[in-house]
Amino acid sequence: PAASWAEGKRWRALRETGHELELRVRRIDPDDDPTMLTGFNTARRIVEDGATAVLAYNDALAIGIIKGLKKLGVRVPGDVSVVGFDNVLLAEVVDPALTTVMAPMRRAGAAGVGNVLALASGAQTSGETLVLPMKLVVRESTGPHPAAQRSRNSISPARGTTSVSGSAANTAGSTDAGSR
Repeated sequence: PAASWAEGKRWRALRETGHELELRVRRIDPDDDPTMLTGFNTARRIVEDGATAVLAYNDALAIGIIKGLKKLGVRVPGDVSVVGFDNVLLAEVVDPALTTVMAPMRRAGAAGVGNVLALASGAQTSGETLVLPMKLVVRESTGPHPAAQRSRNSISPARGTTSVSGSAANTAGSTDAGSR
């Protein structure tokens, strides 16, 4: 939703990161609620735009996009990678399982309530933004860029080998936000 604070922050961060990494970043606004049905109906626009990756507002929208892409004969993640937000239960059971960003919702709620109660008791705001850790939960809906995959398949295994730093090699399928 265009009026969503979270959407605004995500879009800004995505644009900035896309610029830094020299990636083309486009917004396909479904002009509707972020539901599975909306995602399903938005899949055609994603294909028409030539997207190779989608970062959806939430897991419901992402799951709908996966279903819509599959109906159109688009392979996820072979042709298009899909990432959602929220880490809902269905993220693990959709096929392919959805890569998603998990936020500490209980911690955020507790901090919000604590701040409201403190303000109601006369506390003054510090003006600092509270930043909570997010976690990328990598599952089956993401993969290498399709052109990179074709390139990797056409070269020898030695030339396709990638060196990974020790800290990156120990992530066990998840990445804390902010790391690359």
